[in-house]
Amino acid sequence: MKSSSRNVGIPDSQLTISPFLRPYATSDRPHVTIRQNLQDVKAGPGMVTDGQSSNPSESALTPYRAVLLGHLVVNLPVVTIMGLAYLITYLLKGPTWAPIAVFLAVIPAWLWWSFMVPRWREWAKRRGADEEQTQYLGQRSGLVWPRGSIFEKTEFRPRSKP
Repeated sequence: MKSSSRNVGIPDSQLTISPFLRPYATSDRPHVTIRQNLQDVKAGPGMVTDGQSSNPSESALTPYRAVLLGHLVVNLPVVTIMGLAYLITYLLKGPTWAPIAVFLAVIPAWLWWSFMVPRWREWAKRRGADEEQTQYLGQRSGLVWPRGSIFEKTEFRPRSKP
């Protein structure tokens, strides 16, 4: 058999698609051998452990993704509220009043944050994100305050159901 120039000394019949698969050129029907090899290494949906879903849309939410979505739902509107207050005041009243508007815009921005963070926490918990790791990543990225801090106590927690 002729060997390729890249694989000196290895005949083409011994080349593999990946290190987990047997040589594909040993059969006259290579697609059958590849399918069998994939089943042998349990690639694909068979890699899911018992109790987990093989559908990616039904899988648990990771803490990283929960925090990213938290920034989009909680902090992006906060920054938008403050930015719009600055821009509108700058255009209507001038540069002297714009910093005062940002200072006053902290009130509605904080109200939004206080309302949305507990709802975001509950949403992430329902979706399967680990609470402790989500809290840790949220603190590190500036989404939430540390547990027990005075600022964390400003959250508007939903009333518990009787």
